[in-house]
Formats: sequence, structure tokens, C-alpha cells
Amino acid sequence: MNDATASAALAEQGRQEYERGAFLAAAKLFDQAAQAYRDAGDPLNAAEMKNNQSVALLQGGKAGDALQATEGTEEIFANAGDLKRQGISISNRAAALEGM
Repeated sequence: MNDATASAALAEQGRQEYERGAFLAAAKLFDQAAQAYRDAGDPLNAAEMKNNQSVALLQGGKAGDALQATEGTEEIFANAGDLKRQGISISNRAAALEGM
């Protein structure tokens, strides 16, 4: 299994756990997917996974951890000119702050 396939598999497992309501398990898988994407040289998908992790952590009642998960993602998307995901990152940070 190559890096991209492993990353995508972890992301899919995270989505499945999230859909089941196992938010903290999903958060862990999204974190692993983010690391796998970073290792594969894909910072945009890594940042996407950190944002997914943030949402899962917030749903799991871990607002402080949710905020921490988004650290740096806004800048990654801004540097790539990805305004949509930059906005989502800002929104996730705001939701985490509100949850705190």
C-alpha cells in the first residue's frame, strides 16, 4: 500500500467512525491520516484531515483539543490560494473557541 493509498484509507476509516458517532476514535484516525499525508508530501490534504479531526474532537466534547488541531491549517490553505478551505478552517477555529 503506497502512502497515498494508506492516507486515503485512514481518512475513510475516520469518516466511518465519525458517521457511527465514535467521534474520539474518528479524531485519532484523522490525526493519523494527517500525518500520513504530511509524510507523503501532501500538506493540503494533511490540513484537511486536521480540520476533520477538529470537528470530531469538538463533537466529542474536546473543544480545546479541537482548537489545537486546527493550528496552522488556515495559513496552509491561504498560501495555496484555497479560500474555501481557508474559510472552513477559520469557521472550525471559531466553533472550537465558542465550545470552550
